[in-house]
Amino acid sequence: KFLQNAVIKAGEDVVAQEGILHCKVGAGVKVICYGRKAQIVGGVVRATDEVYAKAIGSSAYTRTRIEVGIYPEVRERLEELEEKKKALQKELTENIEPILGTLGQQRGLKPDKMEKLNQAKQRKQEIEEELKSIDDEMNELNEYIKEASEPGKVSVKEIIYPGVELLIKD
Repeated sequence: KFLQNAVIKAGEDVVAQEGILHCKVGAGVKVICYGRKAQIVGGVVRATDEVYAKAIGSSAYTRTRIEVGIYPEVRERLEELEEKKKALQKELTENIEPILGTLGQQRGLKPDKMEKLNQAKQRKQEIEEELKSIDDEMNELNEYIKEASEPGKVSVKEIIYPGVELLIKD
């Protein structure tokens, strides 16, 4: 009848009779919420073709995100890569670059400081290679999104409340 605080992934359709409440839903084709209430409130709902409901969001302005036109797995992978990229950039600017800045300018370093400097240089190179790999994969996924032919559609019978974020294709 309804979905609540759940994580759902489906290759085809996700169908709920009364409501989808605070869920993370990914459907390969459609998310359909029908019935007396048929409301989607809170969470993230992703579908390639269509999301249908009687109402989306609530009068309490509950943050609800609806995404259509992109395969849910592609969007999730992009989010994972973005988070990983931010973490690596943070490590580089907060941990590695200060070490390289201070130790790199000093002459006649003790062996333990020299080892720390070499480790920082090596880690910087690893991070830069990983960032390049992430950027390449993100570019491929963004190209895929641009070429995808699914336009995506959000159908709401009655109301979309404030606090709802709609993302159609890209």
